[in-house]
Amino acid sequence: KKGRAKTRSFFYLLTLPKSNVTINSHIEESVPHASQHRGDEFFMSQIGRTEERVMVTANEESRVLDVNQEIEIKAAPGDVFEGLINQLSNIGGQDGNNIPLVLERWPGGRWFRDLGSGTGHLWGIVQSIKPPTLLEFFGPMFMSYPVSGHLIARLSPVPGGTKLTFRHRAFGLIEQEHMEGVQKGWSQVLEKLKESCEK
Repeated sequence: KKGRAKTRSFFYLLTLPKSNVTINSHIEESVPHASQHRGDEFFMSQIGRTEERVMVTANEESRVLDVNQEIEIKAAPGDVFEGLINQLSNIGGQDGNNIPLVLERWPGGRWFRDLGSGTGHLWGIVQSIKPPTLLEFFGPMFMSYPVSGHLIARLSPVPGGTKLTFRHRAFGLIEQEHMEGVQKGWSQVLEKLKESCEK
């Protein structure tokens, strides 16, 4: 009918560099009748701008982080598990001071820094918790940029104590500072855990 808007669809394929991922971008908008050609021209100019923004973000380089550590501690698994919870609730910061964190001990619980008045920083979500053998999170941890992370700690009894296997994996736009410092940071956490449990 005269004056009735039409629907127009646009599809764009974009392959990310250095990856096997392809973005299929679909834009569907109501386009005015031909008599409203000025509005149509404006709409088409916006489509071009949208595509340009996608291209800019696609040029970022993704990285993969994989830290895998094991440590034996002369303490029962239950004591090590509680000690690990305590260490993850007081992470050492770059300035040498501890960062107090809240860890809600149930599946779906939050692991976050509470700054008060409804402000803070979410580190992760509890994916699995099975005291005293398993603790698992997913989330960005200490990285405040586009990244997906996973942290898992497995505890098993060994003669004379407990073996703790600790693994942190992440992928995304990981900054070089974190790529270089995460291994050392988690090593310090585990050493403090060992020291506290073996007192």
